[in-house]
Amino acid sequence: MIDPSIFHAVLTELAIGMLALAAICLVLCASSTTWFDQRKIDTLDAAAHVALMGGLFFLPFAVISGIKTSGVSGLEDARIVNKILFSFAAFGTWSAVLLNRLEWKKGIWDIPKRAWAHAVVGQVAFLFIIILGSIGGGLAKGGSLLDLLPIHPTFKATVILGPIGAGTLALGTLSTLVLIIKGRNGPKNYSS
Repeated sequence: MIDPSIFHAVLTELAIGMLALAAICLVLCASSTTWFDQRKIDTLDAAAHVALMGGLFFLPFAVISGIKTSGVSGLEDARIVNKILFSFAAFGTWSAVLLNRLEWKKGIWDIPKRAWAHAVVGQVAFLFIIILGSIGGGLAKGGSLLDLLPIHPTFKATVILGPIGAGTLALGTLSTLVLIIKGRNGPKNYSS
């Protein structure tokens, strides 16, 4: 039988690795009009969105296995509740990136402002993943990546996300809504 903490580590690495690849490829696609030819842009686009689909597949399993291995019963720890909230935000924002790509197809990279909006929302979604990992590191090891920042967001004291968390969540929600609304007004005649 596999130890639940090892199972969680594997699922987490799969999700984070795929979403990190997606985030990097999105930025390269958005900035690629001067660096790459169309074939390389198509390859980066495919890599970004296949990795995104894989990351979205593994993310819920990583969250569920993390809750099971946390050693906390129920929702009595504020960090678990914050982790769940940021998980929903990450999953929703990454889903919006994928839905936007499916709506615009490869035409998403044709207009620089649209391409950068798509890439920036992907980076906001990845920020949620970084926050998730930091909260998880705080649960498992007592420290996190966010401890390096001069402003120390606290996720263990309160369920309220605090100004940094609430601002990040609001930015992610707003960018997701903008992409969905703009995507509905977009042309439907681009080739996939």
